[in-house]
Amino acid sequence: MTRLPGSPTEKLEFLKGLNERTLPYLIGDILYFLHDHAQVRVVDGPGDGKRDIHSVLNSGEKHIAQCKYHQNYKSTVSSREADELVIALTKFGTKKGLFATTARISPQAKREYIDNFPEFEMKFMDGIDLVDAIISSPILCAVWIDKKSILLAKNSLILPFIIRDIESDRPVESLIIPPQVLDDLNISFKNNHLSKEIFQPYRKPKQITYSECGASLISCYEAVISSAFTINEITEKLEDASQLIGHTINRLLNQTTVLRFGVPSLTKVIERKDDKEKDRILLSFISPKSYVISQLGHLFSEKDWILVNTKGNEWHFPENLSMAGASWAGWYSNHFDCMLMLQVSYPISDELSYYYQIEHDLKIRSLESSLYLTGTAEVCNNFLQSLEPGQQPSIKVPYGIGGKMLAWIHPKVLSGLGTIQHGDGKGEYIVDDEILTFQSTIEIVYKQAENHDLNKVLFTQARHIAAIEGHELLPEFKYRSMESADLFHYFSNLASPANLEERKATFVWMWNVASSPSEASQILSNETISFPFQVSLFWDVKRGFSTKKTFLMTSLTFSISVHISTDEFLKNNNGLIGQGFEILRSCIQSLWKDAKCSTQYFWSAEVGFTFEEGGLRDHPFVMHFPDTKEVNL
Repeated sequence: MTRLPGSPTEKLEFLKGLNERTLPYLIGDILYFLHDHAQVRVVDGPGDGKRDIHSVLNSGEKHIAQCKYHQNYKSTVSSREADELVIALTKFGTKKGLFATTARISPQAKREYIDNFPEFEMKFMDGIDLVDAIISSPILCAVWIDKKSILLAKNSLILPFIIRDIESDRPVESLIIPPQVLDDLNISFKNNHLSKEIFQPYRKPKQITYSECGASLISCYEAVISSAFTINEITEKLEDASQLIGHTINRLLNQTTVLRFGVPSLTKVIERKDDKEKDRILLSFISPKSYVISQLGHLFSEKDWILVNTKGNEWHFPENLSMAGASWAGWYSNHFDCMLMLQVSYPISDELSYYYQIEHDLKIRSLESSLYLTGTAEVCNNFLQSLEPGQQPSIKVPYGIGGKMLAWIHPKVLSGLGTIQHGDGKGEYIVDDEILTFQSTIEIVYKQAENHDLNKVLFTQARHIAAIEGHELLPEFKYRSMESADLFHYFSNLASPANLEERKATFVWMWNVASSPSEASQILSNETISFPFQVSLFWDVKRGFSTKKTFLMTSLTFSISVHISTDEFLKNNNGLIGQGFEILRSCIQSLWKDAKCSTQYFWSAEVGFTFEEGGLRDHPFVMHFPDTKEVNL
């Protein structure tokens, strides 16, 4: 490693606080924090098999580190001591290792081992290397340096958190939380005002209270955890503290709440002549995380509360997901032959406003290329009767006294509005084909309109006409939705505490019907289905791009209560899902006697998923996967 400025003699003075017991833990922290090793375990003492530290590299390879403590820092390690690393690597079947010591390792000895054992990749760290590694890192300094000596000092770990009542979506403030003790952890609590940045991605409550102190600060609680711990142990300590805090909050409130933990920090007391100042060192390698406390007092991570548990469950999410398959991804149930799509809304933050403006501008251009016709109600009705099913307008609204406006809205806009659900008439499978079909349709419609007493109006006028009737063609969205694939792979990007009030579960079935897409659309245009429970029905007709078959897509959308997890919702509504399927099947087979539920067939033949026993897979050309590695509490 690169040498830091400073006298070797002064650096070696830092080693006086180390001993044979603490040296392996120091090396473990260096491997964990500076070299990104995982599963770091110290195995020191009799019977250690010549191995002091076992860890795993990013590549998945095993790594062995051998530590040798020398009280005389100017002494040189013997070849017999260095041989122990070679013995350990051979015994445990790995090629990569580290020999660390508080003494000196001569350059000749390093070259000798590298030349004599080319099959191994060995690195060496002597006393000065250890000191340079520690003082180059503020976090390692906070944990391991006390004044001018390396030792495992007692520190305070600060864990900030907010409490949110799920039902009212309001912060829980002014709660008095008593001190807690867990094994070697002593936890006290206090209130503070901190930057919202440590909770990002953060969702503020719908109704702002005094806890939101302006644009940058938030009123929150802090758990002060006092103990002596290595960096390698911090994640485990935080997890234990989070669980304890959750159970404590449940006893105090006895209601469904969310805890949002921010980025923790270490405090180090620096003694000064005039005062004692606490400097906070932000542990930015640990990401914020939220927990939901159920009414029964059980603690769930917000991710486990919102997503479907695929372990030992009948619902399976596709592995090896592609970018193309992401929009079709959901949890599949072989029992229902059904695909479950989840949706959670989140507020548009300032960081997203630029991209939202681009999307907004694109929608305006699409709306400007849409077709708007006005005329009397009688003329409009006669004109509509002359059109084919696939040529019908997207929107019909009153206009003035006895008039109407007919609008054929660009599919790019309709697919993003969310409040408008529609069938595409022609049943096109590819979005680009939908646009071409739309452009062809409005050309035909406009030519036919020339034979009727209809007037074409621009988008600006059409928007005013629709707005008078309470229909906004370009609504200003304050929320966007995160769909199944992004929820599964990029859950940490969801603003939290999540907007559980807008959580929806959509169950999708595909039916193979013996009709052309236009015929199927015409048959369905006059059909209605009622259900004995609260649910939203949507259906559409699609022509398979690969199979050239006609598929009727039906979906039932349920709102999920804020008080239950998605797993609990599925368990409680298992019967309703089956009942909804039977109602759909009965209706569809009354229209097409030989219609078959073909959900798995459609996702296999058209989307490209492979259904295996106990799961399903995609076959990507371009992978859909997270682009960042994060450490959660």
